[in-house]
Amino acid sequence: MAGSADNDPVILVDADDVQVGTAGKLDAHQRGLKHRAISVLVRNGSGKFLLQRRNPAKYHSGGLWTNACCSHPLPGESAESVAAELAAMLHELSAHDAHFSAAAELTLFRPPLETSLDQPIVVALAHAGQQLLGQALPITGATFWMDAALLGAAGIPTAIFGPRGAGLHADVEWVDLASVQACADVLVAAARSFCG
Repeated sequence: MAGSADNDPVILVDADDVQVGTAGKLDAHQRGLKHRAISVLVRNGSGKFLLQRRNPAKYHSGGLWTNACCSHPLPGESAESVAAELAAMLHELSAHDAHFSAAAELTLFRPPLETSLDQPIVVALAHAGQQLLGQALPITGATFWMDAALLGAAGIPTAIFGPRGAGLHADVEWVDLASVQACADVLVAAARSFCG
């Protein structure tokens, strides 16, 4: 985890978080390849979280507010070794500043979400989109994590579909109202087909 460069390898994983290979970080992000990532959340004694605004020049999510730090475990690193490395950093900081007090705790491991194209939920959604919108829905991957991964990990059939818009979690976030109605229509039709 120490240091991070665009050509550092990231660990590629399948839907069950089984390592399937490696790729360069920049390549994995640009191609939407599923990979392991680390998010560091920092909060004070009052429970307030430290946020940072990403550099506007970043190749993805530039200018957005986010958690204190993100990184990627290198091949051979585990969640436990990363937690130990963070604890060692905090120990070193406290050794240099008598007023510094902190602890590291691994509180959440978020499994990735991957839904196969032949899953009934995807087929129902694709069919409803084709019928109601008159065109095939785009099938893409995302490099960011979504709550839907928790549903997928619980065995609940899951696919991501939403209206057109921009500015995800930015100061200005918007959606196209006509696409909200179209999205609702597609979701209702897909639910009817999926549930029978």
